[in-house]
Amino acid sequence: MVRTIIQQLAIFLVPLLLYFIYFQIERRRARKKGLEGPRWEDSPWFWIVLSGLVLTVAAFILFAVLKDANPLNPVIPPTGPQT
Repeated sequence: MVRTIIQQLAIFLVPLLLYFIYFQIERRRARKKGLEGPRWEDSPWFWIVLSGLVLTVAAFILFAVLKDANPLNPVIPPTGPQT
C-alpha cells in the first residue's frame, strides 16, 4: 500500500520536476544574456498540476490492466504435498 502511494506520488511529481529543470536552464540562459529570467510566480501551475493528474490516472489504469492476477479467475488452492 505504501509502495503504491509512493509510486503514484512520484508519477504526479514528474511534470513539476521536468518544469523545474527547464526553469533553471532558462534562468541561466537569461543571466548569461544579461536579461531578467522567468519568474516562478508566472509559471503555468494549472497545466503542470493537470498533467500530473493525467499521468497519475493513466498510471492507475495501466497498473490495473497489466496486473497479473485476474480477480475473475477462481483461486484453486494446492492439494497434497508439493514435490
